[in-house]
Amino acid sequence: MKVIPIPQLVDNYAYLIIDERGDGKSIAAAVDVADASAVVATARAHRATLAAVLTTHHHQYIILYALFFLSVLIRSRCGRCDA
Repeated sequence: MKVIPIPQLVDNYAYLIIDERGDGKSIAAAVDVADASAVVATARAHRATLAAVLTTHHHQYIILYALFFLSVLIRSRCGRCDA
């Protein structure tokens, strides 16, 4: 398992938790995403499939970012966006 901190906004971090499987099909969970594009790019760089988004904040903006992130992820899996 690998945990990768990803800078977000000015003074925060998201974390990508990657389960590296022996068959080369790694899966990942993103934690506290504020900038979806940075997280998606990091997952792609590590050849990991994003499977979950977790949030540890109760602030509305975090929930909105998580919803945006999910929409980017869904469109990305359908091949309709370059996020």
